[in-house]
Parts: sequence; structure tokens; C-alpha cells
Amino acid sequence: MVFIQWIPRDFTWNIQPWQCLDKDKVTKFGLIIILLKNSKVILILTLWDWGANLLIVNINLSLNKNCKFFFNRFFSTIINFSNDYKKRYEVTNEQKESLVGVLLADAHLEKGKSSRNARLSIDHSYPSQEAYVNYLYNLFKPLVATPPAVIERKKDKRTGLAYKSIYFKTLSFPCLNEFHALFYNNNIKVIPSNLEDLLTPIGLAHFIMGDGYYDTVKQTIYLCTENYSLSEVNLLISVLNKNFDLKATANKRDLKNGVIGWRIRFSKSSLDKLRALVSNYTIPEMNHKLGLDKK
Repeated sequence: MVFIQWIPRDFTWNIQPWQCLDKDKVTKFGLIIILLKNSKVILILTLWDWGANLLIVNINLSLNKNCKFFFNRFFSTIINFSNDYKKRYEVTNEQKESLVGVLLADAHLEKGKSSRNARLSIDHSYPSQEAYVNYLYNLFKPLVATPPAVIERKKDKRTGLAYKSIYFKTLSFPCLNEFHALFYNNNIKVIPSNLEDLLTPIGLAHFIMGDGYYDTVKQTIYLCTENYSLSEVNLLISVLNKNFDLKATANKRDLKNGVIGWRIRFSKSSLDKLRALVSNYTIPEMNHKLGLDKK
């Protein structure tokens, strides 16, 4: 027995799997074919982007015909983007500016041994930064196959406690390779030499949300940049001044085993200007990093 269901071009999807696609930019048209054979349901689904004239999704599932099991499997299935979609996808301006900020902070770009293309990895503490991870997930949905997941990390040797984090990864996309080339040298993260051309208020907002904090004692904002060299930190400070007229200094930090790190400290005289610059791009749950209360 075969069921064929045509999905019209103006159909509005209201189910979870399609939320990973940009509803405002992708006009959807698909064909669902369900075959019942030997007590199993076989689902074949295609999704087409009319604007770009390319195949986005192609799913072929073999499922038990039990309805509850069918939908559970359907909703939890990883959506595999077609190679054509990956090749032709270009990051939006907002994604591009945000990428600069999250990469300056804790995000990573990875290249597997068998992959020529990079993928973005986002990982933050749970539950304190869950809202921010979900915000980034929604921003990068067109590149992501599965929603954020919570995992328990190994016990901290200092505290004996096991902490949780929430993370997601994009699939590997050619459009991410240029950012990998900018931010990595022999797989070590670096500050791009042309950062002045890359860093915008949106990027700075993400830099603060990812790696910033407000010191209630010293009443100013810091950026945790200990993983960068002093010359890179000075480059960051220079760009903050040139691009946004913000004053900041490098503060020395004594790390483990005699290693010295450097944090960026914003001048109190620049706080109002900094807040005005980025507050439109930070989420309420991260306002405490600007020394502001949730609204």
C-alpha cells in the first residue's frame, strides 16, 4: 500500500523538524511518500528551496507502523542537509558578525580528519547560560541538524563536583572555512590581524556574552582573554579603541605553573558608551555581564 501526499508551495510547517530551517527565507515544497510493507512504515521526504532551486533535505526512514513510535522517531531524526545546499549556503551578515564575536570568546571551529570543511562548536555552562546557547542555536539553525543537548562533565579535581554544560554543533559547511583560516594557525586559535575590519557592535556583544563579566567590586567589565598572548590582547585593545572609541587596558593574571595571562579591563569612563553600543544585541539573561539587571 502506498500513500502519496503533496505539500503545496505555500504550506506552513508547524512541526519541530522544520524549525531548523529559516522560515522567512526558504519557500518549502515537498513530496512525502509512505509505503506500508511487511508491517513497517517507510517514509521518503524531500524538501526544496524554490528561491535557490536546490534540494535542502532528503530523508528516507524505515519505521515501525505504530503511530506513537512513528512520530517519536520522526521528530528525533537527524536531518541531513544535501551537499548542494551546503555548497551554496552563505552566512548572513548577522551570522558573520556574530561568528567573529563567539570565536573571540569560547566557540570553536573544528575540521575533522576526513572533512575539508569546518563546523562550529558551541559549549557553555548549564543551566546558567542555557538561554544564550538557545539564542545561538536559533541564529545558526540553517547550519544545524540537532538541537542543543545537556551533558555532565567529569568531576572538577578542585571542587570534586560534576558540572553540566549545554552544547550544539553545526554540520560541516564550506562557508565556515574562511573563518577557520582567519582564526586558526596550525589548529591553534589566534586573533586575526585584520580584526579591525571584522569586529562590529554585534560581534562585541557576543564577545562579552561569551567571555565577559562585570566585577561588582571594581565596578567595571572584563573580557577573559587569558588564552591569547599579550601582543594579541594589545591588538584587541587597539581595535576596541579604533572601532568604538573604547578605552581598555591589559591586566596581568598569574595562572597555573607560573604561566602569565592577560585580561582586558574596560575603563569606567567607557562603560556608558560600551553599554549603549551593545545593549541592543545582548539578551536579557546576559545583561548581568554588563552590570545591568534583567528587564
